[in-house]
Amino acid sequence: MKTKITFALLFFSYFFYSQNVSYVHLDSIFSAIPNYKSNVMKIDSIGKEYQKEIKSTKEQWESKLNTLLKPYNVKENEDINLIKSRMSAIDTSKLSILIDEDKLISKRAQNYDLVLKTMYDSDVKPLINKVTICIEQYAKLNKIDIVYVIEQLSPAIAYIDKRKNITKKIIEKIAK
Repeated sequence: MKTKITFALLFFSYFFYSQNVSYVHLDSIFSAIPNYKSNVMKIDSIGKEYQKEIKSTKEQWESKLNTLLKPYNVKENEDINLIKSRMSAIDTSKLSILIDEDKLISKRAQNYDLVLKTMYDSDVKPLINKVTICIEQYAKLNKIDIVYVIEQLSPAIAYIDKRKNITKKIIEKIAK
């Protein structure tokens, strides 16, 4: 039994020591790519504007709803049909319009999300894919078994050999 355990430990230690491992700083790579940072900032800025618009519209809608419902002393968790039964015909129509307006606001928010996703897919994702392919090609060419993204590992690493950093080589390869 001891022989099997010893053999297994030797095998796994050989396996781990025989691996060629490197790492990259993705932030540095992305910073070196023209348009990457500006594209991300543009999408982020547009997204913030959309969020601000939706939030403002939703607040206006809630104000209209509260104004409409105020005379009816609506209780928490009260059923909408019960509220409608106490409302005048005009207020019931106004409530229906507000409900439709809420659906339109939700639809507008979904459309904004779709616009942002489309922008991301056309302006940012191809650049990320280019980096991924470049790292993969470099690793295969140089017989590297594993390439880590240091930003994801750095809190858990006490020491790392700076000679294993291939960030500059990836940047050079992407620049070509």
